[in-house]
Order: sequence, then C-alpha cells, then structure tokens
Amino acid sequence: MDLNEIQPEASGSGEGFEKKHYIAITVLLVLLAVLLTFVVTYVVLSVDYEEELNKINDYYLQQLQTVGEFKSVIDLYNSMPEELRNIEMYKKLAYIDGYFRYHYAGELDDDEIIYMVANGYIAGAGDRFGAYYTADEFDTLLGDVSGSSVGIGVYVTADMETEGIRISYVMNGGPAYRAGLLPGDIITHVNGTEVSNLGYYVALDKIKGVEGTEVRLSVLRGNETFEKTLTREKINIESVIYNKHENDSKTGIIRIVEFNNNTAQQFITAVKAAMADGCEQLVFDVRGNPGGTLDSVAEILDFLLPSGKIVTVKYGNGSEPDVIYSDDQGDEFEALYGKDVRMAVLVNGSTASAAELFSCALKDYGKAILVGEKTYGKGCGQNVLPLYDNSGLVFTTFLYDPPVSENYNGKGIEPTVKAELSEEAKKKNIFDLKHSEDDQLKAALEALNNIE
Repeated sequence: MDLNEIQPEASGSGEGFEKKHYIAITVLLVLLAVLLTFVVTYVVLSVDYEEELNKINDYYLQQLQTVGEFKSVIDLYNSMPEELRNIEMYKKLAYIDGYFRYHYAGELDDDEIIYMVANGYIAGAGDRFGAYYTADEFDTLLGDVSGSSVGIGVYVTADMETEGIRISYVMNGGPAYRAGLLPGDIITHVNGTEVSNLGYYVALDKIKGVEGTEVRLSVLRGNETFEKTLTREKINIESVIYNKHENDSKTGIIRIVEFNNNTAQQFITAVKAAMADGCEQLVFDVRGNPGGTLDSVAEILDFLLPSGKIVTVKYGNGSEPDVIYSDDQGDEFEALYGKDVRMAVLVNGSTASAAELFSCALKDYGKAILVGEKTYGKGCGQNVLPLYDNSGLVFTTFLYDPPVSENYNGKGIEPTVKAELSEEAKKKNIFDLKHSEDDQLKAALEALNNIE
C-alpha cells in the first residue's frame, strides 16, 4: 500500500470496481484483479493449530511412515476418521495427484499445485471474495490491514501519453516526499530501464523491494528529466487525506482511501484539523474506496454518531451469535463542534464494503447526505485465517447490517443526490481531479448550501 495504482473511476456498479495496486504486493495484485480487486471487511482469526491440525496432520504423518506403494495412499484416505474427511473429494484428489505424479513426463511445482488447488476449492465453493495466499502474499496482506508497508510512499497510476508511471499523491514524510517528488511527476525509468520496455506492472514490481535497499528512478517533470535514488522503508500508509476546497474556505474535504488499522486515528486527526481551519461543513470522499477492516470503520462511526447501534454482524452458518457494535459514549463529534456542521459523503459504483457501511450509517442517523452514484453492494465480510505454514486464507463468513437500513449486499446504496462526472473527468482518477472539474463535488456543495 506504499505505492498505490489507481485506475480511472468507472460509473455504475459491478465490473467497474476501481482497481488498486500496491507496489509491495504485485503477486497479490494479480489475484485481487481476478477477485474484482476487493479489499474485504476483515476479521483476523487467532487459531490454536496444535489443537486444530494435530487431528489431521499427526494422523497422516503416522500413517505415511508405513506407506510403501502409491496405491496405499488411497487406503490412507479411506481409513481417515469419518468426521475429518469428505472421502469422495479426498479419494479423487489423491488418485489424480498420485497417478499424475507417477506418470507425468515433466517436473511438478508443488507450491504452484497447492496454490491452484486451494484457490480452486474456494472458487468451487462459490466464494467470490475468498482467496488463498502464499506465505509472502499473506505477510503483505497482514501489513496491508495493519496500515504499514515497505516502499517509497506514493500513490500512482499509469500515464497513457508517456507509458510511464504517474505520481498522483506523495505521502508525507516518506522516501518520495524527502526526495522532493511531486504529484504529476512521471517515472520513466526504473534502475536504468525504461518503464515502457519493462511493462507497467513489471516496473511496479521492480520499484517494490526489501526495507533498506535502494531503487533508482528517472523522473519527468514538465520538460525536465532528473534522477533520484530512494531507499525503501516501512511506510505508515496515509489512508486519509484532508484539504480545503480550493474556492470555498468553509468546506473541508476528507478523502478516505481505505479502512485499515491506522485509518480511524488519521480520520479523527483530519476532522480536527478541518475544524481548526474554520471549516463549517465537511465532505467525506469514499469514491473508489474498496473497504477494509470492520474495527476501523466502527471506530470512526463511534466518533461521528450518537449513542446507538453501529453495525450488526450476522454469521451465515449460525455457528456464532450475532455481534452488535454500538456507540455507548455519545456523540463525541457533536460534543466538540455542535450540531450545525453539515456533512456529505461522495460515493460511486466503486464504493464498497466498509466504505458502504460508513456511508449508510451516516445516512441512517441523518448525519450526512450521500451524493454521487449507486454504490457497489457488498454487505458481507471475510475472515482472515492464518495457516500453520504462514500461508493464509480469506473466506466469507458473515453479513453485516447497517444501523437502520436493510443489508445492501448485492443491491448497493442509492445516493440522496444523484450526480455523475463529466465524460472528460471519468478518464481521470479521483486524485487527479481539480475541484473545478469534479461535478459530484459541486453537487455536494450545492446540496450542503441548500440545507436550512
């Protein structure tokens, strides 16, 4: 998440979901692209694998010591305790694996086979938001959720004209910031090789790397080209960005890129900065926000909402009781700034998951108007399950309902005020839009100014 590639926004919902690529997780990106690039609503599980896996792993280890011929593997699966097996599935998989392994006229990559089998299981189950991650991918995913990653600290997108990597935003204090890189700069070469020759995604992969190592970039700024050598480091991801409206000093605009473990504190800091700057109304921009952790969005809503229900988590298989997140501390925002601060939320077809909960909860409590386009419609959440070999699994386990409205899974949320971007603006990503080009932002300001 230290270097984030943002595609141009798409109107509507579904296949137009905004694609986000992080330089630290290129392999993960390919997988996420297949999964419509969702950052799901996560709950990380803590599992005692001594208890959970010994039943299976120890059983196999003991039995495999006595296996001589391949055909005995079938007997091994057949003899597995009833409560631990889907015998038909294991029999067929064992037979295919053993027969193929015995007769195949080539070399097998066991890691790749396991990767495909695990993801095939999830696909066969129909979990469109589930995925299996290798140990490296899973380590990056956990860093993503935690709000930190190794990199140079910029958000980027592809530049069609130069075939380079265009910097859309530079995170405060990171390597790129200290090197003087600016939004609008275009990375043309990575370690001496032209981006157009490498290919965009290969170039992104080459910019990522190990903490403490260097990457050499050639940068185009206007008509001038210069080189910078940056040292990769651990970045606290800047997931909340605040600025004042360029032509309306009473309006603070707070963009939430995603919801990770650092987002709530960054959000509260941004709100307090906006109010200290004299803002009288706030626009929260969650266009293209794919979601994130449930705890982070609940903490933000706890700050903004009065006492009452925030979200209800309903486990689909009935294995666990519903979990209700509530605000018991009262309206902290109102206590600080009174009742007269007007709020709007900008949404589009790429607003999903936790970002939809954020939007819907503010609407349910009458705290904000929603402006833009119908949201994606993802009201289900996933558990993040660490596996014994440091790989991991993400799979759908619950629905989560907003405070008052019905669950929006598969349906999306209709905005209070419908507004679209111009055709020209749709070609740009949200980071690159000037306030004067942003018709959805204009519609939000008009709606806020008409509130009596």
